[in-house]
Amino acid sequence: RGILGGFPRVGFGFTLGILLYSLVRDGVGERVIRAVRRVPYASFLLYAALLGIFAFPHTFRGLYPLLAVATIVPAIIFIGAHLQPRQGLEIRIARFLGWISYPIYCLHVPILRAVIFLRGGTHGAGYPVATLAAAATLVLAVALAKWYEEPMRALLSRRLSPRPAQLVGSD
Repeated sequence: RGILGGFPRVGFGFTLGILLYSLVRDGVGERVIRAVRRVPYASFLLYAALLGIFAFPHTFRGLYPLLAVATIVPAIIFIGAHLQPRQGLEIRIARFLGWISYPIYCLHVPILRAVIFLRGGTHGAGYPVATLAAAATLVLAVALAKWYEEPMRALLSRRLSPRPAQLVGSD
């Protein structure tokens, strides 16, 4: 924590960014992307990989989290940034996940804390608590996005967007 903990974190991200840039510059990234684009429904494989990371038992310490953060997560982000979802179900899921990502980001920690508080302050068994928190987060995120965020964004856009200038001297 603090400044001493920040140096390795920033240094790791910077070094990994340089490595990814070098791989892309040398053409390795493009070969990987071409191979992945040939896989039908490749985005579903990325979703499954990400779920696998989150579903992996948190009791493992040490090498697994380091391996996941250093290799799997950057690979998922890199490949996901270069994929084009196909029409139909794949694009509808991608749009939904994009639409719901910010409300989930805003709500997941407070809802998890509330669920833990309601359970008497104990974490208890991890998967039931996480499942309950995830379900509550998803339901509340959809409701708030639909009935609060979208209407508020529309209202603010109407009020704060510049109005077309009146033409001077026109009748």
